Amino acid sequence: MRLFKRCANAGLVDAQSLYGLMLFRCGVTAQEKAKGAHMVLQAAEAGDVQAQFQAGRIFEFGCNQYVARESRAVTWYARAAEAGYAPAADRLARAYRNGQLGLQVNDVRADYWDDLGQPSSEASRVESLSGVEHVH
Repeated sequence: MRLFKRCANAGLVDAQSLYGLMLFRCGVTAQEKAKGAHMVLQAAEAGDVQAQFQAGRIFEFGCNQYVARESRAVTWYARAAEAGYAPAADRLARAYRNGQLGLQVNDVRADYWDDLGQPSSEASRVESLSGVEHVH
């Protein structure tokens, strides 16, 4: 745990993302949770997609240090989804389908995010071909 803390404090993005999330979720004091949220947001700003998703959750639900702001949550979910993080695309699809996060119901946008959350068609094609037996 000390190593994660050192690495996170040194600015290593992966460590900020993971250690920040651990502090945010499991920190004993409000100060630890606030420091964790701050680290997650730093990692999100640096492009870590899992941290971007967690930043979306922080702004969706709010916490002591950060008030809930649906528009910020949507922004972070979209950044993570556009970078290929399927849980973020799924959250946006649900939000558009159900009119959540301050978004109007929009099936076209919901379908867009659903499609973005699916494995690429090329990856699916390769996976389906890998199961084909070759006859010589």
